Amino acid sequence: MILDGKKEQIEAALQRFGQKSKGKEASLFYFTGHGQQWGGKNYLYPVDVVIQPQDKIHQTAIEIGDVLSQMSLSRIKILILDACRTRIAGQSCWNGKPE
Repeated sequence: MILDGKKEQIEAALQRFGQKSKGKEASLFYFTGHGQQWGGKNYLYPVDVVIQPQDKIHQTAIEIGDVLSQMSLSRIKILILDACRTRIAGQSCWNGKPE
């Protein structure tokens, strides 16, 4: 479990999670926080996110596809997201238009 995780902490935990999920009946991932959709992909913001222009979001956020690929070797995959997709104060990458 990670509480208030930074990007590199979350990425390392996802690697461990993927290893532990191999061959298991089920895997469960739960995230609460902020997220954003851009370019047809969904991203989760770690606590140390640096707001970037949208075309660089992958540099500071965690893509949901990365989470799902770590879950791929378990038979049942449960992904629970409690993430708002609203603007974060001072965020410039939305260009004033929420997706």
